[in-house]
Amino acid sequence: MRFRQLVTGETCEVILSSEKPQVMDTIPGWVHDITNMGDSEAIIMLWANEIFDPQRPDCIPCEV
Repeated sequence: MRFRQLVTGETCEVILSSEKPQVMDTIPGWVHDITNMGDSEAIIMLWANEIFDPQRPDCIPCEV
């Protein structure tokens, strides 16, 4: 997972592994990207505190 802070431009990268599952939080103001760098399929479980409304999207594409 890669992150970039929208105001400061600070970046962070966290390498995850199936051998050590982790819980990751995304924080308001930080853009995030999930890229599978392995040879096998990645399984990712996501949770949101509200149902996505396609008429009022709060997700904005942005470069990490």
